[in-house]
Amino acid sequence: SFTVIRYNSNGSLDQDFGVNGKVSTDFINDTGLSRANDMILQPDGRIIVVGDVVDEGKAKFGIARYNSDGTLDLSFGINGLVLTDLGENTSAGASTVLIQSDQKIVVGGNIGESGYENRFGLVRYNVDGSIDTSFGNDGIALDDETSGFSSHSVILQSDGKILAGGHFYQLLNYYPYWDFGIVRFTSDGNLDQSF
Repeated sequence: SFTVIRYNSNGSLDQDFGVNGKVSTDFINDTGLSRANDMILQPDGRIIVVGDVVDEGKAKFGIARYNSDGTLDLSFGINGLVLTDLGENTSAGASTVLIQSDQKIVVGGNIGESGYENRFGLVRYNVDGSIDTSFGNDGIALDDETSGFSSHSVILQSDGKILAGGHFYQLLNYYPYWDFGIVRFTSDGNLDQSF
């Protein structure tokens, strides 16, 4: 389950949040596996949590939005939840999230393909949780498919460009190697060729 716990400033559980300070959310009728990886607080106090959700044996981007009291925001997605499939023969998990000044939500994560191939993907959502099809290719922006890039963080530059930081994976002579990596996308979701 996606689980969110809110603490008071002294470290005690905030009894005004969820049930005794805790909220747990199942995406798939108690049968799917899910893991929260990142969260962000909206300016209005609502909470966005992103992670991986396994649906029928396939991992997808999962997003939950909560009101400030821990209840699901029913105006977002379907009953507060959004699942996004990143393509056939892929396994995807959201690892990071940011909110733009226009309140659109950018979620970054990894897309596993055959073998050790990994791609990094961004999906931009409208305020209601629908995919913003003006971004990238129908709302999805991908890095070079051969990069093996896994991202752990995304930030928004002042000019609207998006930086994704993480690591590149290579298998050389049967040994794994990892390097620092940064990918930059333009504000409309294309790889920034000037970077």
